[in-house]
Amino acid sequence: MKELLHKLEKARKILETKNMICITSDLDWASEYAARKAFEYFDENQVKVTAFVTNPNPAVDEYAEKGTIRLGIHPNFMHGSSQGRSYDEVIDYCFKLVPEADCFRAHRYYDVNDTMDKLTKRGILYESNVCTLMDIVPPFLHRSKTISFPIFWEDGAFLYYSKDFDFSLMKKQLLSPGLKVINIHPMHLLLNTPYFSYTREIKDRLTRAEWNQMDESAIQKLSYQGEGIADYIDKIMETISVNNLETAFLEEIYQWILSL
Repeated sequence: MKELLHKLEKARKILETKNMICITSDLDWASEYAARKAFEYFDENQVKVTAFVTNPNPAVDEYAEKGTIRLGIHPNFMHGSSQGRSYDEVIDYCFKLVPEADCFRAHRYYDVNDTMDKLTKRGILYESNVCTLMDIVPPFLHRSKTISFPIFWEDGAFLYYSKDFDFSLMKKQLLSPGLKVINIHPMHLLLNTPYFSYTREIKDRLTRAEWNQMDESAIQKLSYQGEGIADYIDKIMETISVNNLETAFLEEIYQWILSL
């Protein structure tokens, strides 16, 4: 533990002047079409993506095999979870999806000591399970001995708390030193969510099967045509590209810390 804390201290010192971006994506039962279009979008913008997997999805398998995304698990420990009725069942389900997973982010950031202890016993070494509101928080050592990478920006949280799509603060933070973990949900991106309840209302109208199977025509029909979160995400990608900002897989950042 002492050695790991020393490495984290060195990493935090470096991050006082170094800018690093980590794009992540909670799949949240997105359809094959939605996941594929999101991965195509990330590829076109030449950013590395760590995807947190909720369920079987051929697009995830395809892009993971290509090496353009890396995978973690996204367990849903909430009541009524489709992944299982107990912590152990949910964890077993998720490890069947990604047998070699060494990182996770829980659905809705669910976090209790019991789940953390069970996950670390299964081989989880690092996680990204704390979400801030555009605050640049460096990695830290969790009580479970995992390295925790706090989320800097999440589309859903931004939509919930923001009244408009002003990009000035985001641009300032993106260009500032430090590690910025960004969380983008495929369905928010594809539906161009204009306000928080927009996509939530769509999901509530559909069965789980209908949500999991949304195709191009269904998504195009429901996609918001005015200013929405997709426009904001476009600006994030543009800022990364124009300023030659470094993006990395979460695994690469974890390994970088261990190398210090």
